Amino acid sequence: MITKSAHKLVVFEGIDGSGKSEQLVRLKAWLSECGMQVAVPASEPSRIRRFYRELISREEEFPSALTSTLISLGDYADLVSAWERSAAGGVTVLHRYIYSAVSDAVALGLQLGPLLEVAATFPKPSVTIWIDTPEALALARKRTISLAEAGGPEFLRGHRDRAKGFLDYQSRVRTAYESIFKSLPCGTLVRVDGSGDADSVHRKVRHELGGFIPWLEAAS
Repeated sequence: MITKSAHKLVVFEGIDGSGKSEQLVRLKAWLSECGMQVAVPASEPSRIRRFYRELISREEEFPSALTSTLISLGDYADLVSAWERSAAGGVTVLHRYIYSAVSDAVALGLQLGPLLEVAATFPKPSVTIWIDTPEALALARKRTISLAEAGGPEFLRGHRDRAKGFLDYQSRVRTAYESIFKSLPCGTLVRVDGSGDADSVHRKVRHELGGFIPWLEAAS
């Protein structure tokens, strides 16, 4: 686990289409303007993530809920290992973290309790920013809907099309986030209303993070 306690980890979470990636870019720029040393891991996916993306791109090879979860957990474990090796002060910002894998698993029917036990073995973020966005708005932002974003082929069998599957699946993911975040240490979760355009959401993020700034600055 992390031994360099001066290094802070800030993670974004939220359903697909919530705007996490855009907010990460804006947050990195803002924190840098505040004089902080900010690191964002390379956008190039890991070998595990590339393998997983290939699997979920084809309906005939789409993995089960358990297999998907195990691959995702392995991917995040690999990410954390790389972060532990490189962390030397400052702030690292991730556009999603272990809670994404857990929420997807719960939405697909796996039990929350054992998953939280696994999640507890990962480093706890200094701050988790939940961009809480209504499913209908997230859907409106999507140009295309991937099979995975709609829950996969098994989940979709009970729905007329991917749009309906997306709304149902992402609603379950959002509900799972509610349960997961009850387990986080008090004062480490920032819940931001994801409604509105990117500028207004960024202002909300900055407002909610205001009290964390002196603490984060201490890491830089």
